[in-house]
Amino acid sequence: MIRIRRHHALLLMMVLVTALFAASVCAQPPEPGNQPPMTEEQQEQLRQRVESMRIWKLTELLQLEPDEAAVFFPLYRQHLIKLDTLQRRQMELDQIIEAGLHGEDVDYDKLIKQSFDMTEQQNELAEKLIKDSGKVLSQQQQAALLLFERRFHQRLREMMFEISRDFGPPGMRRHGGMQDSSSRGMGRGYGGPGR
Repeated sequence: MIRIRRHHALLLMMVLVTALFAASVCAQPPEPGNQPPMTEEQQEQLRQRVESMRIWKLTELLQLEPDEAAVFFPLYRQHLIKLDTLQRRQMELDQIIEAGLHGEDVDYDKLIKQSFDMTEQQNELAEKLIKDSGKVLSQQQQAALLLFERRFHQRLREMMFEISRDFGPPGMRRHGGMQDSSSRGMGRGYGGPGR
C-alpha cells in the first residue's frame, strides 16, 4: 500500500512539474517578429497615446496661454484628423507597393504618382496649419510649430528604436536608460519661442 502511495506521489509531482514548466513557457512574451499583429483597439489606444504626447509636447513648446490654447487646439486636432486619414492612405499605398515588390502584379506608375500626390497633400495640410495658426500664434511660435511637425515622427521613431534596443531580444539588449527627449529635439531643444 505504501508503494502505491509513493508511486502516486511521484506521478503527481511529475505532473505538477510539467504543468508549472508549461505555464512558465506560456507566460513568456513572444519573441520579436513572432508577435501577433495589433488589434484595431490596440492601434487606436496607441494612436491616442501618441496624440496626447504630441499635444503635451506642443503645449510645452509653444507656451500657450489658456485663451490661446482654447483657439489653437481645436484647429490642431482637426489637422491631426486630416493628417491621420492621409497617413492611413499612404500606409495602404505602401502595402500595395510592398506586395508588388514581392511578386504581385501592380501598376507601379500609378502607385508612385499616388504616393507623391499623398505627400503633396500632406505638405499642403501642413502649410494650411501654419497659415491658419497665425490667428493665434506669433511668427516665432509658427516657426517652432513647423519644426515640431517636421520632426515629431522622426523623434517618435527614434524613441521606438531605443525602446526596442533597450528591451529587445536577449543578446541584443542594451543596458542603460533612455536619453531625455528634450535633449533630442522633442522639447525646447529645437527652437521653442522664448516669450
